[in-house]
Amino acid sequence: MKARVIVLTHGLHPPYNEGTINTVRTLIKGINNISCDIDLSVLSTVRGLYAESFDKSSVHIDSIRVNYVSTGLFKSIRRSEEEFFILNLYDNLRMANDCIRDIQKSNTQCIIHTFNLSSIIALILKLVKRQIPIVYSLLISSPVSLFIKMADVCICSSSHIYNKVKKSVRSCLIFPPVDTNVYRPKAKSVARQELGIDKDALVLTYLGPVIPGKLPPHFLDVVKKLNKVLDVKFYVWSLATPKNLKFAIKLGERAHKLGICSNLRLILKNLTDYEKVNVFCSSDIAVFPYATQRLNIIEPPLSIMEAMATGTPVISSNVASVKDIIDNSVGKILRPCTFANLNEWYKEIRALLEDSSTLKRLSRNAVIRSRVFSMETIAKKVIDVYKELISGSKRN
Repeated sequence: MKARVIVLTHGLHPPYNEGTINTVRTLIKGINNISCDIDLSVLSTVRGLYAESFDKSSVHIDSIRVNYVSTGLFKSIRRSEEEFFILNLYDNLRMANDCIRDIQKSNTQCIIHTFNLSSIIALILKLVKRQIPIVYSLLISSPVSLFIKMADVCICSSSHIYNKVKKSVRSCLIFPPVDTNVYRPKAKSVARQELGIDKDALVLTYLGPVIPGKLPPHFLDVVKKLNKVLDVKFYVWSLATPKNLKFAIKLGERAHKLGICSNLRLILKNLTDYEKVNVFCSSDIAVFPYATQRLNIIEPPLSIMEAMATGTPVISSNVASVKDIIDNSVGKILRPCTFANLNEWYKEIRALLEDSSTLKRLSRNAVIRSRVFSMETIAKKVIDVYKELISGSKRN
């Protein structure tokens, strides 16, 4: 007999919650590719959230059916925090109602799988005394304790999160999935040609928000120092949002002050998966010089995992559980990038840029390591969690 899993996702329009959107979408794609007795539904407050992944609103692949339902109230992102809170709560309440209707129609065992703030729906279901197993995926390191305690199982995306919650609730460590059928190595010359990058340039790439905690302006001092001995181009790719635009302007002003405008490329664009593959494959090194531990991002960072899957060597700050996926065999982990240790960043980046054999070795190892968090591997682990809950419910 089939079991029904209802996946709940929340609130903001892309690109503002891009990490959660990509994680859920990739997981759904992975489950779709595995034949198992699970009937999967997705309820979301963002209309068309998964349109990029599937051509139709209802898809049948093997024994899994995926339906997409959305309340879709958000028409504009330009709202006050109070308006956002009220609309988000209203959307979630409507989604809870849809979820209850969905469960009432079903004559099979149901499971709720919820992500981050959409746990409010799961809480509502608990309050109305519907004893439905709840899987709570924790992707960031600041979960709400109330939501943790109501879950039957917490899927933790990093060892840091797992260690924080394992004493409070039954937990397991499962990395966020990356579609390694899409994120895979590609000839550097081809990727550079498609992006219009000089085939002979030494390229450092950063992909992510340009806010100071994630890309500190003083990292440009490292770029300037590198260009005294090497001709290095630093490409910064970030989502086209007002906040990123604000800090990108400040980054450009600092580059002008340092005299390295010709060595900095700032591109604000909402990239497709295909474009991100080109971004990473065109790079000699992907750098993530985070300056602080308080990042409020998915752990480990998806951009780092995607870079590894394409075979791009990574140098990252030791934050957000990157040590779960990176060691010296696939890249470098350094202290957070502050004024005090800029020289450490300079030395490590320069040493790798001047050592092509080490870059090739790191690239090969990164691709091998990425199999640990491939879409298929992670989907199988999540399905195992579902099956364990189902069998436990039947016993009870």
